[in-house]
Amino acid sequence: MHFFRVFLFLVFATHIHALNFVLVGPPGSGKGTFANLLTQKYGYYQICPGALLRAEAANGTPLGLKIKIDVEQGKFIPPNIVWEVVLLHLEEALEKNLPFVLDGFPKNEECLGFLASFLASRNIPVQFICFYADDDVCFNRMISRLECHHCGCTFNSISRKPKIDGICDFCHSNLVQRKGDDPLTAKYRLLDYHQNIEPLLTVIKNSYETLDIDTSQLSSEEAEPVYETTFHLRKL
Repeated sequence: MHFFRVFLFLVFATHIHALNFVLVGPPGSGKGTFANLLTQKYGYYQICPGALLRAEAANGTPLGLKIKIDVEQGKFIPPNIVWEVVLLHLEEALEKNLPFVLDGFPKNEECLGFLASFLASRNIPVQFICFYADDDVCFNRMISRLECHHCGCTFNSISRKPKIDGICDFCHSNLVQRKGDDPLTAKYRLLDYHQNIEPLLTVIKNSYETLDIDTSQLSSEEAEPVYETTFHLRKL
C-alpha cells in the first residue's frame, strides 16, 4: 500500500514541469532521500536549512558564531536567522533559473509566513509534501545516518550504504555522523517535532494543497527505483 501511494504521488507530480517542492515532516522520515534524488539526478537546487546553518557554524561567519552552540545541540534557532539563510539560497536558485526543493522548512508559523509572502510576491508555484513515519523508524534512521561534509547528501549505515564505506557516492568526500544524530539528540528532535512542528501541518494543509507520503514501511531500496522510474516518465 505504501509503495502504491508513493508511486501515485510521483506520477501526479511529474506531470508538472519544473515544479518546486517544499518537504515537511519529522527528522528521519525520508525528506533528504527525496531531495537528494531531485538534486543529483534532475538538477534541482536543494535548500536544507539544517545543513546550511551547520555550514555557517563550521565556517565561523559572524552569523555562524551566533548559532554554533545551538546547532550542535539541535536546539531552536530564531526564525529570522533561519529565514535569512534560506532566502539567500532561494534568491540564488532563482538567479540560476533552477527549480528548488526546500528540505525540512518551514518549522514554525513565522517561517511559514516568511515563505508564503516570498512565494506570493514572486508568483512562484510550489508543491508541499508532508512526510510521515513512525517514531521508532525515524529514530533508527537518524542514529545510523551519515552525511557528506561537502555536498550535504545523506546515506545510512544500515538501509542506504555508500558504495565505498565512509565516502560520498557523488562528490567522493568523507561521510560523517552529524552531532545532532546521536541517540539523545535524536529523541529530543522527535519530541520537538511533535510539540512544535507537527501542529504546523494543519496550518499548511489549510493554506495549500498537500501530498502525503508515509514512509514507515518504505525502505530506501524500495523508494528510489519508484522515484527513478516515475521521473523518467516526463521524457515520454
